[in-house]
Amino acid sequence: MKKWIKLVGLVVVTGCSSVSEKAPVQDVVKPLEPKAEKSAKIEKQTSIDPDTLYLLLAGELAGQRKAYNVALDAYLQAAQRVRDPRVAERAARIALYLKDPEKIEQAVQLWLKVAPDDLSARKIALLSAMRNADKAFAIEQLNAYLKLDPAGFESVLLEMTKVMARNGRENQMLAILNELAAQHPEQAAIFYVKALLAAKRQQYEQALDAIDQALAIQPNWKKAIIMRAQISVRAGKLDLAEQYLQDAINQYPDDIKFRKMLAQVYMEAEKYDQAIDIYHDILDIDEDDAESQFAIALIYLHEEKLDDAKEIFRKLLHEKAWEGQAAYYLGRVALMQEQPEEALVWFDRVTQGPYAFEARLAAVSVLMEQKQFEQVESRLSELERDFPRKKVTLMLLKSELYNSTGRQQEAFDLLSEGLMQSPDNKDLLYARALIAEQLNKLDILERDLHKILQKNPNDAAALNALGYTLVEKTDRYQEAEKYLQKALSLKPDSAVIIDSYGWLKYKQGDLQQALTLIRKAYEKQPEAEIAAHLAEILWKLQAYDEAKGVFDEAWEKHPGDKYLLDFKKRFLNDS
Repeated sequence: MKKWIKLVGLVVVTGCSSVSEKAPVQDVVKPLEPKAEKSAKIEKQTSIDPDTLYLLLAGELAGQRKAYNVALDAYLQAAQRVRDPRVAERAARIALYLKDPEKIEQAVQLWLKVAPDDLSARKIALLSAMRNADKAFAIEQLNAYLKLDPAGFESVLLEMTKVMARNGRENQMLAILNELAAQHPEQAAIFYVKALLAAKRQQYEQALDAIDQALAIQPNWKKAIIMRAQISVRAGKLDLAEQYLQDAINQYPDDIKFRKMLAQVYMEAEKYDQAIDIYHDILDIDEDDAESQFAIALIYLHEEKLDDAKEIFRKLLHEKAWEGQAAYYLGRVALMQEQPEEALVWFDRVTQGPYAFEARLAAVSVLMEQKQFEQVESRLSELERDFPRKKVTLMLLKSELYNSTGRQQEAFDLLSEGLMQSPDNKDLLYARALIAEQLNKLDILERDLHKILQKNPNDAAALNALGYTLVEKTDRYQEAEKYLQKALSLKPDSAVIIDSYGWLKYKQGDLQQALTLIRKAYEKQPEAEIAAHLAEILWKLQAYDEAKGVFDEAWEKHPGDKYLLDFKKRFLNDS
């Protein structure tokens, strides 16, 4: 039903890109699967006793037979007998492959003893220390790394931070960074990584403090300047981000990326004219900058300057790298101009690239609106085959298809099947609640919406859906009012929520307040269901001509709508 707020919208403006990082440490020191190779044949001209040679051969043979535990024991014993870093390294890498913490530490200690300046040994030792939560040993390795390879110190910190974050050990990494910062207050990289970690945890004030410290040490560090602006945006401090980027542009007038970031900040702040001015400045420098052209077109689209947007998107069709995006958005323009057939042509033109799924999904939506349900079902089957990772999205769309064709029970069963695999998926819960309302399964509706609200207590859509359903299906008005008041406090300008609250007041007998609220909702969003509500309240207030006028206007736009049809049957004596 239209009362339910849609979950997915078109994202027109994106925020600043995230800071790039190097590959995680597992990729850098990824243990090679032990295999038969001649690395065990020590080529150094050194004396090897028969027992050690036997251990090396036994290790290689065990490796060939994939008996890696046996191979590891043999290499560890050999490493204790011969001072060759290659033997200790082989043992360490097998132990890392087997994820044996005790033997990793043993092998690494042997390796460091014979090759204290080996960066690979230090890195594996560091990984081992972090896995074992050995803060002192981790700091020892990082200090050694800083001494041995100052230029690579930052990348190691970034790699380790990513590893620790992936394993839920951010607190452990933060403790290490704090200790390093105390020992090396002159190292900007430490504060940079602290800022990165704090930002990931949405601790934006701490992140800004840390990045300010990094820039106090290294004022001209472009990467840190960019991060400071990004953190400011994430913290909602757009004025601060704007100031930082203006300073950066003054400092580096030839660096286009600072101008592009500033334009993105302006877009985030809805200062679209300023954003367009920046992009035009960039195009004065490089008239072929397709990214800036595309951004301007998106702004025009957002402002509904459709002809201007269309002109740029058509130009970008001739740029191979931008053809897919341009065709997709030309489809969006056609939809906004109420030309669904043309939109379908543009969407079908996008066959590959990052917009291929979105375009095919949009095409399905167009066909759904045109009630071409056979084509919809056929295309959904193709999408399920081509995009198996988009299972939830396609399941939601298929449930909408079933609902539109009167197959509510099939939709309910499909969504229930999805929830068996993903029981906490918010979108599936919301969609099933919608279908449950139509099947009069109010117990399931309430359970699903309450489950959403347990984890997302400020979900205005769920609050509105629950409150409105209680108004429509029960006499639990006091409970409904609690949910709707909270939804309204979260989104005071939402026409759908204003209408829900107005409908509650109507049910409670307060016709004047109901009229004020629903008239306001209708002015904001003149959709059929709100029109039916407004017409009914006017009729009850004996404003028959105005009620009929509201109905006629809505019926002309939405002939056959079920809410308007219900009003017509009940109040206009017309079956």
